Amino acid sequence: MSAKNVPSLRFVPRDSPRKGLVSLGKISYFVWVESIAFTFILQVFQFMKKINFRIAQKRILQIIIFIFLTNGAVLFSADSPHWEKNRVADSAIKRGIDATILQHYSRAYSIFDSLIARSPGDPRGYFYKAAAIHSKMMDLEDYGEEADFVRFIQRTMHLSNAIVRDHPLDGWGYFYAGSGYSYFSLYLIHEKKYFKGLRLAQKGIGLLKKAVSTDSTVFDAYLGIGTYEYWRSRKTKLLKWLPIFPDRTKDGLRKIKLAFKKSRYARAVSLNELIWVEIDQENWKAA
Repeated sequence: MSAKNVPSLRFVPRDSPRKGLVSLGKISYFVWVESIAFTFILQVFQFMKKINFRIAQKRILQIIIFIFLTNGAVLFSADSPHWEKNRVADSAIKRGIDATILQHYSRAYSIFDSLIARSPGDPRGYFYKAAAIHSKMMDLEDYGEEADFVRFIQRTMHLSNAIVRDHPLDGWGYFYAGSGYSYFSLYLIHEKKYFKGLRLAQKGIGLLKKAVSTDSTVFDAYLGIGTYEYWRSRKTKLLKWLPIFPDRTKDGLRKIKLAFKKSRYARAVSLNELIWVEIDQENWKAA
C-alpha cells in the first residue's frame, strides 16, 4: 500500500479533549473573576500613583502578574491523551509500527505524520515517528535524518513531561517520557557522548519503572526495563559478586517475556529482543 493510500486519521474521541483548556463554564468563571479583579486593582493602582506610594505600586503589579500567571496555568495545563479510548490512534500506531518493521519507512512516516497533524499535543505520534527514523538510520547506516530524529524525540519528551507534571498518576505519560529519554540516550552514545547518554539512560529507566509502579497495565514499559536489566547484568557478570552489580538476567528475561505476551505495541520488538537473548545464552534451537 502506498503512502497516499493510507486511511486518513481522525483523532476525535467521543469526549474530545480541549487542547489543554478547561471547560467553557470554568473559562467564563475565570474571565469574570479576572475582569473584576483587574478593574479593582487598576483603581487601587491609580490611587496609589496619586499619593506616590512606590512600594504599594510594586506590590500591586506583583498581584496582577500573579493573577494572570496562575489563571494561565489553569487554563493551559497539559491534557492527558485518551490512551485507552482512542481506537483510531491505537490502530494507526500499530499500522505504523508494522510498516517500520517491514522497512516501509515512507508509509510509516505518513501514518505518524497524520497522527501528529490530528493531535499535535499527543506525544505518541512524535515518539513513533522518531523511532521509525532511528530504525531507518540504523538499518541503512545512513544518519542523514539525525536532525529530524532529535526534533521529534525532544518533542516527545517535552509533551510527556508536561503530561506527568499535570497528571502524576498517568502511567502511559511516564512510559513515553521514559522511552523518549531512552531513545535519545542511544543516539547520544552513538555520537560518543557517553556520559550524557548514560545519564539519560538511567533517567529513562527510572521513568519506565515509574510507569509500571503507577499503572501495572503499562506492559510495554517492561521491555525497556527487562532489556536494560538483562544486558547490564551480562556486561557486568564478572562483577556480580559486588552488591552494586546483582545478577538480574532472569528478572530481565522474565520482563521481556511479559512485554511479549501482554504489551500493546511492543510485541514484535519484544520477540526480536528474545531472539537476541536466546542467541546470547546459546540456545540456538529456541532462537
